Amino acid sequence: MSKKTLFILLFLSSIWSGWAQDAISCDYIKTQFQSYESKLDKINTHNPNLIPLHYFLIQDIQSEMVDFFKSVNPNFPNCSDLTYNDFISRYDDLSFRARNLKDTLFIQKQKVDTLFYELALLEILKENKDEALYYTERALQYNRINPDALILKLQLLFEEHQFESCVSLLHTIYNEAPLTRTHEMTLSDFTLQFYDTLFNRGDALLKDKREAEALNIFNILENFCKNMPSNYCNDDYYKGIIRSKTGVFQSYIKISRVALTRGYPDIAENFYEYARDYEQTNHEEIQDGEELNKLAHEIELYKQKLNPESFADKNEFIQQEIDIQENIETEDIPVTQSPLSCEELFKKGFQLSITSDYQQAIDIFQQIKSMNCPCTYWEEIMELLKTREQSIKE
Repeated sequence: MSKKTLFILLFLSSIWSGWAQDAISCDYIKTQFQSYESKLDKINTHNPNLIPLHYFLIQDIQSEMVDFFKSVNPNFPNCSDLTYNDFISRYDDLSFRARNLKDTLFIQKQKVDTLFYELALLEILKENKDEALYYTERALQYNRINPDALILKLQLLFEEHQFESCVSLLHTIYNEAPLTRTHEMTLSDFTLQFYDTLFNRGDALLKDKREAEALNIFNILENFCKNMPSNYCNDDYYKGIIRSKTGVFQSYIKISRVALTRGYPDIAENFYEYARDYEQTNHEEIQDGEELNKLAHEIELYKQKLNPESFADKNEFIQQEIDIQENIETEDIPVTQSPLSCEELFKKGFQLSITSDYQQAIDIFQQIKSMNCPCTYWEEIMELLKTREQSIKE
């Protein structure tokens, strides 16, 4: 290598060294140290909402610190208030602190679900059930089979009368969650309470002649029993189902006879068909063909006493109502009309039920109720109409 080339290289090296000295100042080093201390102060190792995010954040901070050290160490400037040993000591302290934070966050990250569950328990003590349910759901987002969170959610849903959701959750708990002896004892107490509560509620509805609602309760109870260990439930719930379905069937029969006594054979025949279809669908629980045959005979005898031409078509009276309505729409008559009588409302409600306008029929029977009309079975009629409307929606 010639002297000229060596001189150029030495000259460039001195320029580079001078530039590096100017680029890394003492103030820059102090500012960076303060920045890292501030970032480390903000790392949270307790809040489960922040732990996963801060675990990645601390790794980014460590990476920045390593790059900072690599750039400063070989080009450390002469500082009056910061020696090289001070620089090394301070960097080591920050690095050690960052490693501890990372290790803590790694451990905490493994139990975020437990931390959320503990927050839910705190909200329970404050009687904030909505917040408790929120934190329980957050716990299950991180661990869907956390048994403590699942059981707490089960209890919260039960208090909100979300019985079908409870049954679904119980299936998950018994088939997937890792249960300890304590969990099993807690669940045993819960399932006993669940069964007794639903059975008593269904039984009370039956005594109150609200068979359709009772049937929903006993169906939930049946599903609950199928998800339990064998021989957990007795046959009471099944007897409740039979009583509910029998009650619904008998209600159809009663309403049909009421319509017949009021002079509406077509409506009576319509509810006879409801009863017949319901009996066929639930033939295992309902076996009352004799009652159906008796009702059919009563309807036929009634129709034979009337002028055959008047009832040649079972929907003739409905068509007459439609014709009358069309005439009203085409005539120029005052807007004000006389209110319908109880009898007219009763007839209109049944007509709407035949044409499957269940919501309008329900509104009519609500009006009948508000007018205190002498309708013995209006509550049963309302329940059945609501049940049929719901079955159509499903």
